[in-house]
Amino acid sequence: MKLVVLAPFGVFPPRSAAHIAVLEPARRLLSLGHEVSLVTAGLRSFEPLHFHSFEQDIGGGLREHRVLSLWDLLNRKLRGTGRLPPVQLSRLLERKAPPTVRNLLQEADAAIVESPWPFAFAKRHVRGPILLIHHNLETDLHESALLLRGGGKALLQAKEVEGRAWREADHRFVYHEGEARQFEECFGSPGGPTWISPPGVDIEAYRPATQEERLQARKQLGIPRDVHVILFTGSAHHPNKEALAYIHQELHPFSDARSFFLVAGSVCPRPSKSPRLLETGPLDDLLPCFRAADCAINPMFSGSGMNQKVCQYLASGLPVLSTPFGARGFESGETRGILLFSQVQEFLDLLFPLQESHEKRTKLGKAARTYAETQLSWQSITQTRLQALQAPPARKHPQKTPVGNASRKPQ
Repeated sequence: MKLVVLAPFGVFPPRSAAHIAVLEPARRLLSLGHEVSLVTAGLRSFEPLHFHSFEQDIGGGLREHRVLSLWDLLNRKLRGTGRLPPVQLSRLLERKAPPTVRNLLQEADAAIVESPWPFAFAKRHVRGPILLIHHNLETDLHESALLLRGGGKALLQAKEVEGRAWREADHRFVYHEGEARQFEECFGSPGGPTWISPPGVDIEAYRPATQEERLQARKQLGIPRDVHVILFTGSAHHPNKEALAYIHQELHPFSDARSFFLVAGSVCPRPSKSPRLLETGPLDDLLPCFRAADCAINPMFSGSGMNQKVCQYLASGLPVLSTPFGARGFESGETRGILLFSQVQEFLDLLFPLQESHEKRTKLGKAARTYAETQLSWQSITQTRLQALQAPPARKHPQKTPVGNASRKPQ
């Protein structure tokens, strides 16, 4: 099967969970014998300036075709619109996609579209089924920015683009049933099936630590052997900083002498240590922190994105204590290794029994790992997408036309 994956951002080299979420299923589909090409757009902040669209080989037979518009890049930079959703991406692709990209879409048996913004472009050129990976209600998430920059007209246009993608995709993938209901309330019933597909994780890279590995990691980090280590990881992103402030002000002061909080990543600008609290600052490798931990927390109250840290906690066999928002996209309960709290006392009522009972920690840790292995692994997510690709079409698709007609007018 010839497949094209379209994403609204560059993905290689991967620097975020969103990049990995595009790359990993593509690589696994390729390993299963399918022909896979990546079509992406724009430049990321750390990338050197390019004046034209380009291609790059990213290994294993996978190529990324990056579509660029210098005027669009300069416009977004000068007007400060880089954080707005690329609502006009399909129009940009129509103008700037080179013939090689158009040919890829015309020859494809199906397309996987990451976010609603490139959907219209894919629909015009791909004659087979289109899978929409739709994980945030984008117009709701970016409403204030859209109103600030473009007023009600910009918001309405974004809703029209997002709603069309939701209704017209052959298959759509969301994190959980609550998301599916939210999309239907906003945009109406879709024309094809909706699949529940949580975020993914590399279950080989993240695995439960042995006792020897745990003690070695604590020695490396300077953590006492006999404490209960509570892990929180995060980047220097405002919602993570908000969660860290909650740890400082609410959770850490009311925990007991055995509780040791380990905060890892750039959410802490520099290393810091105080009684029962270690902040590592930015690290190249977080695995020692996962190995040192007994459980993990995710006291998030806002934000968007992949919620990747919870996947990593679960794959590492760590029981997770989380606010309901922090566990969005996941099933919760003891059979999934995720316990929810909304108040400090609820957190303590969950934490103290974990600290006291090795048996309870082990049981929840095994449930977390099983959940990751069966539903959150990239292998599992790839198989679900492949199942959708191989399902009977929900709607009739036109026959392929010769590649020379790739630039046909939109319907």
